[in-house]
Order: sequence, then structure tokens, then C-alpha cells
Amino acid sequence: MFPRMPTPSIRAWAVFAFAVTALACAAEPDIPTLMGKAREATESGRLEEALKLWDQAAQAAQKSKNDVEIRDSLTGRGEVEQALGRTDAAIDSFRAMAAANARIAGPQDVSMARAHDRIAHLYQASGKLDEALAEYEKSVAIREAALGRTAPEVAETLNNMGLAAYLHGDLDRAQKLLTEAVGGIDNQRMADSPNRAMALTNLAQVYRARGESDKAIELFREAVRVWTTNLGPDAERVVLSQNNLAEALRSAGKLDEAEALYRRSLAILEKRADAGPSTMVATLGELGVVLRRSGRASEAEPVLRRAIALQQNVTEPNHSERGTLRFNLAVVLEDLGRPGEAARIYEQAVTEFEAAGGPDGAAIRRILERWAAAARAAGDTAKAEEIERRIAQRSGS
Repeated sequence: MFPRMPTPSIRAWAVFAFAVTALACAAEPDIPTLMGKAREATESGRLEEALKLWDQAAQAAQKSKNDVEIRDSLTGRGEVEQALGRTDAAIDSFRAMAAANARIAGPQDVSMARAHDRIAHLYQASGKLDEALAEYEKSVAIREAALGRTAPEVAETLNNMGLAAYLHGDLDRAQKLLTEAVGGIDNQRMADSPNRAMALTNLAQVYRARGESDKAIELFREAVRVWTTNLGPDAERVVLSQNNLAEALRSAGKLDEAEALYRRSLAILEKRADAGPSTMVATLGELGVVLRRSGRASEAEPVLRRAIALQQNVTEPNHSERGTLRFNLAVVLEDLGRPGEAARIYEQAVTEFEAAGGPDGAAIRRILERWAAAARAAGDTAKAEEIERRIAQRSGS
């Protein structure tokens, strides 16, 4: 016996069920399309939207078990998380990306070094320096095995490792790594490479931390030359390099040369429409210190006041830098015989430093002592005694 034909109502239900199934199939995410939309949102600065799209692409890629799509979608997601300041999430994404890439290319492929570098940069930015150094070591091992110890790519990673070691306070290791980085770049006849300028700068900072001013100044001079050769004399990167040299000269007591460099930096910044206000503020602040130490407090005052005024244009204020500027201005005002004004500025400096969570207790105590002395010199005995009680409380805590 043949089966009975479905009734019209059952037939209609069957057609409807088929249509729902077809719609469900059509709704399955298309991974290339999702990633294309995610890239467009990323490039347009719509980061929250981009993050959702990259996440959808990554989840779909995991289901499809396509390692290339897993790697690419996780890379996009990690970059957006990094841009949003979500460091831990970005590290997780890049670790998963590295695992996918290892399945594609193998764990010792050179592309894996780049993956380890990404993770190391994030650890370094978040202050997790032991973790950063461990990732850099993996990167160096892979590049050395594939390219040789003298390859410029190895030197670049050694430079990054050296900086992490310097920030960690391990000056011996930092000096060894950075000296090798500079030597590796020189062996490749890349004397004018920007990578060499960065390695020279980092090595100079190590020598400066060791108190070897002459060696630091020599290296900073060479870094300025390399940046100028690459970018021209008016680049903002050249200004930053000049300021490093000027700071080392100031610390060594070579105030005239330091002043000349800061003024050259200011001249460059003032004619650049795209110069960042933070660079201008830092340059003015350092120039003000040089002028004050040269015995020219009356010239230092307007320079420091200009720096403080420009700080209002900095998008994300650095309370420690704001405190330092105000402290330096207060010292200048004391030099000029205006203790009442100095006391008011010292108070602002203390507020800024406390908002920043620093500097350390001994440094705060010195600022408080100067504030109390300025208040007393201005005839405000009550305020001086109040500050002195505050100092005593800090000492007893």
C-alpha cells in the first residue's frame, strides 16, 4: 500500500519547516565577511563594534577548526583589545593566536618570534617584566636558530630585551644585551638604521644609570645623528633624542650646551603644527630647570609657567610630571624672594604627587619641608606649623 499523501495543512507545515531550515543555514556566519566588517570598524575607530565582530569571527573560526581563520581573527581581536587598554585580554588573544600559528607553521617557524614579541610588548607595558623577558628569550631563540645570531632581527629583539632588563633594574644584563644589539647592527653595516638609534638610546640610559655620564653623552650624540640622518633635522623624534642628550649634559653640569639643545628643540616644535603638547611641556620644563641652575631664575619663571599652562592641553595628565613642574616653579619663586607664592605652588605640587601615588615618602617629606619653610618665611606661622605636624605624622606612620 502506498502511503497516504499529507493533508494540505501538514504539507504547508513541511514547506514552512524547510523554509526555517533554509533561513537558519543562511544565518550561519560567513567568516571572511565578518573579518572584513571587523577590519573596517577597526580602521574607522569603532573599536567596541570591531571587538564584537572579531569575537564573532574567532568563535566561528573555532567551530570550523580553520587555523588560518582562527589565527587571523584572534590577531584582530588582540589588536583591538590592546588599543582599548585591555592588556590581559589582549595577551590571552595573542597566546591563542600563537597556538594556532604554531599548528600552521610549526613552533620554531620565524613567524612565531613575532607572536612572542607581541606578547612580550604587552607584558612590558603592564610592568610584568619577568614575563616579558621570558617571551623575548623565546623570540631570540627562534630567530637565532633560523637566521643566525648576527641577524638584524635578532639584534632588534636583543634591544627590546635589554630595555626590559633596564626597566627591571638589572643593569648588568641590560648592558650586555644592548651592547650585543648595537654590535649586531653594526656588523650588518646598518650604522644609520633607526633600530641602531633606539639601541644606542637604551644603552646610553644604562650608562647614565651607572653614573658613567661621558659614555652616556657619547651614545646619545650618536643617536641624535642617526635619527637626524633618517628623519631630517626637524622631526619630533629628533627632538626627543636631543632632549635625552640635553638631560645627560645637564646632569653632568654642562648647562650651556644643554640649554642650546633645549632651545633648538623648542624652535623645531614651535614650527610643527603636529607637535604633541606633552613634548613641548617636557622641553619647557627641562629648559626651566637649566635656567634656574644657571642662576637665571627670572628667565626660568616664565618658561615654567608656560609649561604649566600648556599642560592643560595634554589629554591624559601625568600627575607626577605636573607635580615636578610645580615644584620647580616653587623653587624658582623662592630664589626670587617670593615665599608666599612659592608656598601656594608647593601645596599644588604635593597635591599632584599624592594623586600620582608618589614620589616615595622621603621625596614627599622634602617637598613638605620646603613648603613649611616657605610658609614660615612668608609670615604664615600657623600654616607652617600645620605642615610640620603633617611631616611628623608621616614620619611616625
